[in-house]
Amino acid sequence: MRKLFSTIDRTEAWNAKFLLESNGVPIYIGGEHTGPAPGVVVSDAYTVWVCLDEQFEDAYRFMEDDSHEISCPINVDEFYRATEEAKKEKKPWSSDRIMLPLMAAAALGFVAWIVSRISET
Repeated sequence: MRKLFSTIDRTEAWNAKFLLESNGVPIYIGGEHTGPAPGVVVSDAYTVWVCLDEQFEDAYRFMEDDSHEISCPINVDEFYRATEEAKKEKKPWSSDRIMLPLMAAAALGFVAWIVSRISET
């Protein structure tokens, strides 16, 4: 994923998303669900990302000149469907099965070391 541009204008970000996706380039808009802290005058910043690195140059050229043809457009709906399926198939917290026992062993070792230091004095 590569950053195409940032803007404070939500409409500009969404227009780019719709325009590029209708031409076969999946887009992610970062900063969409964040907002300024209370009392801060600065508005939201939206970052438009090209999901597939291989399409970045085409997307950049297309934004510069909308007559540019995307060389390898994809079915964006199928891309998002495949992305969602991949998320479902990924086993959540699988690394915890390894990390939790290791962390517990390290913590026990540390406690044992502290107890041995205290008992020496």
